[in-house]
Amino acid sequence: MTLPELVSVPRPEYPPLAKRLGRAAKVVLVVEIGIDGRVRAARQEGPPVGLGFDEAARQAAMRAVYRPATRDGEPIPAEARLTVTFSLGEGETP
Repeated sequence: MTLPELVSVPRPEYPPLAKRLGRAAKVVLVVEIGIDGRVRAARQEGPPVGLGFDEAARQAAMRAVYRPATRDGEPIPAEARLTVTFSLGEGETP
């Protein structure tokens, strides 16, 4: 069996309130991946982070694309853990 491999994940939209407050966060999600490599569901692992980070991470995860897991060469549904990191880069101002 091969595990799913992340091919692309769009940059999440930084929540406006969190950006104004200069906050950063990491949101860990468990994503369910279909045989076509698309994310079918995403649920947060651990407590909510707040300030809009949770929903922004979930939306980005739902647009992610994976190379699906395989068993005996055939694609199969699988789960994977995805960490979405929000950070104000150097030189960015809230």
